[in-house]
Amino acid sequence: MSSPVKNSHGMWLTRLTVPAELRSVLNKRELKRSLRTKSEREARLQHPIVLAEFQAELERARRTLESESLLTDAVIKSIIFEWRKSVATSFAGSANAVNPYLNRYAGLIEENNAPVLMVLDDFSSLDMHIKKSQKDGVALKPEIIKKKHDKYFKQLNVLLSNELTPYLASFQITPIIEGNNYRKLLREFAVAYVELTQSALKREISNLDLVKQGVELIDTPSEVDVQGFTVEDLWEEYKATLTSREPDRAEARIRTYSAPMNKFLTTYSGRTVTSIKKRDVAKFRLLLEKLPVKPNAKIKALPLAKQIEKADEEKLPRTSATSVRNQINAISAVFTYGVSQDYIDINPVIGTVSDIKTSKSIKGDKGFNKGQITTIFSSKLFHDNYGPVKADYGRAHYWIPILLYYTGARVEEIAQLHLSDIKLTHEVPHLVITNEQDDQSLKNDGSVRAVPLHNHVIELGFADYVGDLPSSGRLFPKLTKTGTDKKYNTRVRVWFSKYLRDDLGVNHKGMKPMHGFRHTFITMCRELNVRNDVQNTILGHSQSDVSGQYGSFSLKVKNELVQSIPKCFTD
Repeated sequence: MSSPVKNSHGMWLTRLTVPAELRSVLNKRELKRSLRTKSEREARLQHPIVLAEFQAELERARRTLESESLLTDAVIKSIIFEWRKSVATSFAGSANAVNPYLNRYAGLIEENNAPVLMVLDDFSSLDMHIKKSQKDGVALKPEIIKKKHDKYFKQLNVLLSNELTPYLASFQITPIIEGNNYRKLLREFAVAYVELTQSALKREISNLDLVKQGVELIDTPSEVDVQGFTVEDLWEEYKATLTSREPDRAEARIRTYSAPMNKFLTTYSGRTVTSIKKRDVAKFRLLLEKLPVKPNAKIKALPLAKQIEKADEEKLPRTSATSVRNQINAISAVFTYGVSQDYIDINPVIGTVSDIKTSKSIKGDKGFNKGQITTIFSSKLFHDNYGPVKADYGRAHYWIPILLYYTGARVEEIAQLHLSDIKLTHEVPHLVITNEQDDQSLKNDGSVRAVPLHNHVIELGFADYVGDLPSSGRLFPKLTKTGTDKKYNTRVRVWFSKYLRDDLGVNHKGMKPMHGFRHTFITMCRELNVRNDVQNTILGHSQSDVSGQYGSFSLKVKNELVQSIPKCFTD
């Protein structure tokens, strides 16, 4: 077995040469990773683990190469032809059969191809950008092109893999997203998919025109048979459709809707969608209002009726009106989908929670006051190298609060940063808040922004921290996505909240500690009489007035604001 090697800085590395035949797959001649230690003993302990990961990566590359060799141009054409023939036949046999390649809503019919078209448009835009850059003599960096290609092909794979899988299986091909030939198939198949949806729409319009002229179409069922279509069926179809149409948001939404839908399905098990009436939803609302809030595992395992009995016996707090409204609205979204698919004529949920008003939080109770800021940043966390005892977050527990204080960013925007987002050598050192990486997400498109770094951040040694990390990867590599929301910040946020509450006594109703820095930043901006449009461009808020929709602010202008923020502590 190979041994770790030491670089010129005394750090130990694991290196493995990529075989010549696999270099075109991995786009690398060598696999290399820092072991992040100057101790030879520690390096020799870590080296076999990293080496095993490298060997696994080479094995995946070999499988890719084998699969790629089977996926020739002729096979690609054959797969697309067989799929097109099979699908066209499936909905051509009946004049008015249910067609999954069309969307029907409120009497309108359109092609069911929007998500695929969006990705194809992204490809076209990137191709044009590459050509323009080459023409201008300023070629895009290969790593940027690769990152965008990886993102777009992954999106196509999510959207189309279910259609492709049986045809690939017939050729004994295992699809591997990194393979160039599979990517070629994905892109050509996407075009064929769009063309087929367009053909389906033309056929539907032709049929409607014939009916209008009085022609009786053969084998035309008068309507979709939904007599046996249950609420369970509707929920399963809703999840599948959401995953296909909105792959980036589907997981979070399904996770949010699952709890109320499971309660609803338990209450009305086996009921058809057409049998659910407004009175049923009203009864379900009454049930929700009686359920205990956050029951323990033992109570939660009981049937809903028994949970209510336990709540009565033990005088447990009940579900809040806001939670009831949110749960009913989740169920409403599923039935709205049922209306759009012509399974039902009216959403039975509408109007059942209209009397529950949205609660208004008390302004000013979500941020930290000046005394609390002093307490936080004068504590042992920022002066005595203090940190979690039972967990290793690297230095995230130290740097994240500081960066939040000086940027006003959302906590996940900071926790998910990559080293490529940190621009320390720029005239104005700054960080870029973006969703370019596959593991990054933002609240909205307007959240993409560049935020200058306060001089104090640099003085505290942020550049040294960044310099000690591997040359690529994430700013806080020890953080992993956890929790029901699958966020990088979850564990360190929980630890920090407990630290503030238990060690510092900083806690009050309505406060979310990490998010509290964002509110504090806004308060400081108001005290400094900062213009809202300048403030918003740093915070990633959408502009509410017309003037905010035009132009942008330079880093220099934004830097003046950031540097005016008072130091969170003095050395």
